[in-house]
Amino acid sequence: MRIPISMCALLLFITSSAAQYEQFNNPEVEMNMTRSMMYPTVFVYAGGSRGSGTALFSGYVDNTVICRSEFPVGTTATASCTGNEKGRDIRTYILSAWHILDNLFSEPPLPKRRGDAPEYAPLKIYASARIAGGSSANMKTVFKKFEALIIAKDEENDLVLLSIKEMLPFTANTAPRDVALQPFRMVWALGAPLGHGPMPTGGYLAGTRQMLGGKVYFLSNASIYGGNSGGGLFHYSKERKRFELIAVSKALGLGPFGPVPHIVLSIPIETVHDFLEKNSFGFIVQ
Repeated sequence: MRIPISMCALLLFITSSAAQYEQFNNPEVEMNMTRSMMYPTVFVYAGGSRGSGTALFSGYVDNTVICRSEFPVGTTATASCTGNEKGRDIRTYILSAWHILDNLFSEPPLPKRRGDAPEYAPLKIYASARIAGGSSANMKTVFKKFEALIIAKDEENDLVLLSIKEMLPFTANTAPRDVALQPFRMVWALGAPLGHGPMPTGGYLAGTRQMLGGKVYFLSNASIYGGNSGGGLFHYSKERKRFELIAVSKALGLGPFGPVPHIVLSIPIETVHDFLEKNSFGFIVQ
């Protein structure tokens, strides 16, 4: 008995849809998604501004890197690193969006003066991370507040890198610079909107490497809200079998009559790689 070609196509569609449903709607996969995307997401507090960020690295770092990033050359605080460059210390690095912080500071860390000698005064903000414990089947979470330093920024591309002196149990995987992305790729936006805990919204890429205002962006319809800025946009890589950061949420798209709720602008991963490498933090990508 022959089955019409149209019926075969319908059966194939139903089968593939069911397979996708099973892939993304079971407790094991959901726990993996939580650990890979939600737990690395943090709150970022800067005075009256609130946003989000993504922990990219947490571990031991050479003091040469710490001294370079936290104590600029030419200030008296540099002396505190002298003799300790061969040691290591714990650092967690968090990626976020600069516009969350730019209303607080007109310039990067400015020196304080004691007489004629400048003394470095790092800019301090606060980040709250979700700390998970217990078994993977029944994970309990608490939120802990950390003091964070601004150690690298790119105002033009709206990126900032923060540092905290604590170890976090979860960090995000970062997609490679040349990751292949096309419209209809399923994506998830993670952030801390409206003062709530980190939460996901899902959607699809609507455009990749779109030029707007002289800058390149990803467009997606994974909804974001106030407080999502600086959070991550993720996808699932079949090649590497993991969820990966592919962009940083920036803002809702703007139309002739104001914001467009279902179009989101995100800073692409290529720009993120450029930012980290330019500031000698390419090693935090994993």
